[in-house]
Amino acid sequence: MPSGFTTASQEIDDAISTAIYARTLVFAAASNLSNFTSIAFPARLFQTFRLFCMFSTIAGAKPTCYFNPAAHKKARYNFAILGEGIQVPPIHNGAIQNPLSGTSFSTIVAAGVAAKIIDFSSHPDVRGKIDDVDALCQVEGTAW
Repeated sequence: MPSGFTTASQEIDDAISTAIYARTLVFAAASNLSNFTSIAFPARLFQTFRLFCMFSTIAGAKPTCYFNPAAHKKARYNFAILGEGIQVPPIHNGAIQNPLSGTSFSTIVAAGVAAKIIDFSSHPDVRGKIDDVDALCQVEGTAW
C-alpha cells in the first residue's frame, strides 16, 4: 500500500486482515506526501507484526530524512529499501520523466523483491533447501 494516512480506517484495517488471512504479505509506506512527523496508517500496524512498514533509501541503502519519519525506537524490525531517485523508462511520447522518490516507491520495490523471493522458493530445485517455505508468507517468517 503506497499510501499513508494520519488517521486509522476500519475498512483498510479489515482489508489488511483479509489479506493476512489469505497469507498475503502486506507492505505499507511509512509516510505519504512528505508527512514525516510520525509513521502513517496503515504502516504503523507493523507494531503488531501485521505488515511491513517501509522506509526509503537512496542507492547504497542509505536512508535520508527527505521522505522518512523517525523509525520507531521500540520496533523489532525497521525495513528500508531503494525508494529515492528511481529512473523509469520513457513512456508514450518518449519524454524522460523526473526520478521517482518516496516511501511509496520503496513499498512497491519491497513488494516486488518479496514476490521474487517467494516465487524462487517454490522452484523444485530449491524448495527442499528452505526449512519453512510457508513462513515466507508471514511478516515474522520473512523478516529473518
